[in-house]
Amino acid sequence: MALPTSGAISFSDIQTFFGGSNPISLSEYNKGGSYVVTPTTYGSASEGLGSVVTSGSGSTPHTLYQYGGVCPSLDTEANTDIGTGSTSAQSMSNYYSGYRIVNPTAGSISGSYTGTQRFWFSGAPYAYAGFYGGNYAQITGYLGTSNVSSYCQLITVQSNPYSNVAGTVTCTFTLSHAGIYSVYASVTGNAGSGHYFSLSGTGASVKTHAGSSASGNISLGASLPTSFHSMYELTHTNTSSTLTLTCGGTGGATFVQIRNNTNYLRSINTSNTTVYNDMLTAS
Repeated sequence: MALPTSGAISFSDIQTFFGGSNPISLSEYNKGGSYVVTPTTYGSASEGLGSVVTSGSGSTPHTLYQYGGVCPSLDTEANTDIGTGSTSAQSMSNYYSGYRIVNPTAGSISGSYTGTQRFWFSGAPYAYAGFYGGNYAQITGYLGTSNVSSYCQLITVQSNPYSNVAGTVTCTFTLSHAGIYSVYASVTGNAGSGHYFSLSGTGASVKTHAGSSASGNISLGASLPTSFHSMYELTHTNTSSTLTLTCGGTGGATFVQIRNNTNYLRSINTSNTTVYNDMLTAS
């Protein structure tokens, strides 16, 4: 259920949405307490952003961190009207469009590819090392597992021939919760052109880190051999819908990953293996 966006709202609505064991007043539903999350919690030294892993510049404009923080839309949007502190006075209307923490999963995963040495794969969003998928042996043999941490990815797709061959990888799947997800896209290698990804499905829409809409084949503007990475947000409103993620190009390696929204800027090269299977959702 979602909390109302306007009109009548009851204490029962709030209690059911956020959970808890028979709280006796709204004062137990303060932001930053046991039940109501503070989005900026994911920007501290020990949770969220953490230390810098990769500094942003040129065609890799985003600074990447040990943990990663919430995606931009949620940093200023989630639970903005709910007060903080154990004694702060709350109004029922403060809880309109509230966000809670859930643990998302991906399901009904299927994939295909064209070209040479191109793979689809996915990972469960909890404690594991390496890339799990339909062709797990090939993936680990090609990429190895030592450089991959458990950073709460839900779906990962990569085309990686490192040769001048054109092809695509497609993965279809479902996501368990409506809301905003983080999308990380990168291109690496020493040759290639025409790299892109597309992400579609009923109720699905994509926008850039700056808030601009992006649709169709979204160009990943790599000028190889310079590496490229960029961040996007997926808004997903229909949990019964099958989503389709495709990436491709000629040469190089195109990498696209859907994550929960509290690991937005987390580097895939982080040495930290702490698992954050948290997601903020209004549903």
